[in-house]
Amino acid sequence: MMMKNLYLLIIIVFFMGCKKNEGVILATDVRFGYRNAANENLLEPTLANGIKADDIDTYVLVNGVKVKIDNAQMGNPENFRIIKDGDIGHVLLFYFPTEPSVNNKVTCYLKLKSGREDEITMELLKNGSTTTYDKVWVNGQLACSGKDCFSRTGPIIITVP
Repeated sequence: MMMKNLYLLIIIVFFMGCKKNEGVILATDVRFGYRNAANENLLEPTLANGIKADDIDTYVLVNGVKVKIDNAQMGNPENFRIIKDGDIGHVLLFYFPTEPSVNNKVTCYLKLKSGREDEITMELLKNGSTTTYDKVWVNGQLACSGKDCFSRTGPIIITVP
């Protein structure tokens, strides 16, 4: 009888210690396109002078210092991948880190092998366990805001001269 009570007590303590996992939802991925003056998609793998994944380094601003993004445990350690996006062609899908944020903004840099560097800033919007974004700036210019960011039919275009 005492053994039965002990098992019952262990089970009760176990379930009392379990918390409901509400989960965390992150929606911080943004699609970018790189185009030249002739409007060619520079991310197309068949383009001779195109941009390949190995041509891109990513950085995040931490306390005023650019720090290389290298999440070795992730499938995309630099927080991006180049994907085929239907009829649009290839785009760069960038996953914004949510930390460190300053005034709910995260600033990242996409640096190309050619030396070109683009500053991308995202304004985070946190609601409970959901983190998403409300605005995106490219090189200081507002690229999308609010619902426009999510209802876009195409990527945010970055023009390379």
